[in-house]
Amino acid sequence: MDLAKQLAELCAEKSKSAQFSGTVLIRNDQEELLRAAYGYANRSWQVPNRVDTRFRVASISKMFTAVAVLQLIEAGQLALDTRVVERLGLEKTTIPPEATVYHLLTMTSGMADWFDESTDDWAAAWAALCRENPIYLLRDNADYLPLFAHKPPLNPVGAKHQYNGAGYMLLGLLIERSSGLSYFDYVRQHIFARAGMTRSDFLALDDVHEEVAEGYIPVTDDNERIGWKRNI
Repeated sequence: MDLAKQLAELCAEKSKSAQFSGTVLIRNDQEELLRAAYGYANRSWQVPNRVDTRFRVASISKMFTAVAVLQLIEAGQLALDTRVVERLGLEKTTIPPEATVYHLLTMTSGMADWFDESTDDWAAAWAALCRENPIYLLRDNADYLPLFAHKPPLNPVGAKHQYNGAGYMLLGLLIERSSGLSYFDYVRQHIFARAGMTRSDFLALDDVHEEVAEGYIPVTDDNERIGWKRNI
């Protein structure tokens, strides 16, 4: 069996068991091995994904944030040892004052996150957080500050790696402070445009956009999936 067929069968198998929904493009320097779409863009109406369906990448946007920060470091507008609290004027928070850009990039700042996904009851905690702070109303990096800026730190700065989304929100604010642009405009101009990503953008959760798939998370009972819930 050739590689392209194996890849197609693997993706189809994962899609059938609801372990994968999306589009796939695999190619080497000589040929395209696979270009296909799997699963649903809308599960309610069973609208299938197409190869040109767009998806919300959520935390994958961290790589754009990291690229933007490194661009600004290369331009001399930031440094890896820039102290974040001092640069952003956040001295009245519990964010560790010695935390630097390097610590935020590597998730070693020790600061509290805006949401802890590591607990067993994370789904209930997420639902409670969303009731109090509807996610679609959190549109800018600064909107998240009240959710973590006054929580006690989790670890000493540099002591260990621990996943932290809040640190990347602070990096977004540093991008704005250093460039004079909004985070979204900076990435549009200096990453999307330069990379030829003409169909990529930042989309508000409560807006309707053409060719954008809905996001879902599984509803489980005793570790078995019994349905789906909109991921908003």
